[in-house]
Amino acid sequence: MVVILGILQFIPSFLSGLAESHNSMLALRVLVGIAPGVFVAATKLIADLFPAEQMGTAQGVVGGAIPGGVFLVSLVMPALTINFGWRAAFFTTAIPLLVFVLLTPFLIKPYGYRGNPASMIGSLAICLRSWQVWILCLVNIVTFGTAVAFIAWFPTFFNEVYQLSLSSAGLLTSVIFGIGVVSRPMGGMFGDRWGMKRSLMLSLSFLTVSYIILSVISAFEGALVSALLAAWFFSFGTGPLYALAPLLFPQHAGAVFGLMASMSALGGFILPPVFGALIDITQSYNLGFTLLAFVSLIGTVISYRIRTPSKS
Repeated sequence: MVVILGILQFIPSFLSGLAESHNSMLALRVLVGIAPGVFVAATKLIADLFPAEQMGTAQGVVGGAIPGGVFLVSLVMPALTINFGWRAAFFTTAIPLLVFVLLTPFLIKPYGYRGNPASMIGSLAICLRSWQVWILCLVNIVTFGTAVAFIAWFPTFFNEVYQLSLSSAGLLTSVIFGIGVVSRPMGGMFGDRWGMKRSLMLSLSFLTVSYIILSVISAFEGALVSALLAAWFFSFGTGPLYALAPLLFPQHAGAVFGLMASMSALGGFILPPVFGALIDITQSYNLGFTLLAFVSLIGTVISYRIRTPSKS
């Protein structure tokens, strides 16, 4: 499934370099939105490949590739566009995707399938009836939704509040987001050693504190440190969060991952415009960060209701 979804993502990514109109480009980039499906398939593959004792670390490493990829693309795409044109930029970033996708069957050893022989609809129905699944989904809204709002508005925040140029603010935000390359695997490793639920709750608690500090602090240095902490902890928590799905639902992990990804997209769709509306209304970022702190606090409280896996 990873190979199929990867190829389906490569096609519109590559064809974006051939777009001749705004509408065709828009349609192709919408099709590129299949990317979350690749991530869901990859997390299910990891759930099948690794034992429970290593699940947090494995899920953290795979998830950490996301901010790593975003950071690299933010550096490479502008340089390619300036030197070779925007069409070449799309071509040269799509081709490595195809190479890695085609190599996947040869690089990954055979693994034991842990799925349920029941139908996909039956597996989904079982998950939809479980409060534990909905708790995981709600917590994922918190981690991903606040992260998207944070990343979407931080370049403007640095530009308007601290007078950084937009290019410098964007680069700084990319660096902050890139911390997830390290913090997400670290969160998974912490979960493997000390417990997934404990690691997740610790991360959400510190995330809440980081957003509270951002809502009241005025000095640039303090805001930068708080932003780094927030970025660290919303990534740190996703390692154990995604490890909980196969640990709690080993026979239905794929369906749980799919629901979690859907709910994270919902959080990423709702919170950024709400954050922006609060800026417009108050002419300040303080209430926006207070909103993120409140949402994170709710996630912390909800995560307490997650059932502790036997190994955690």
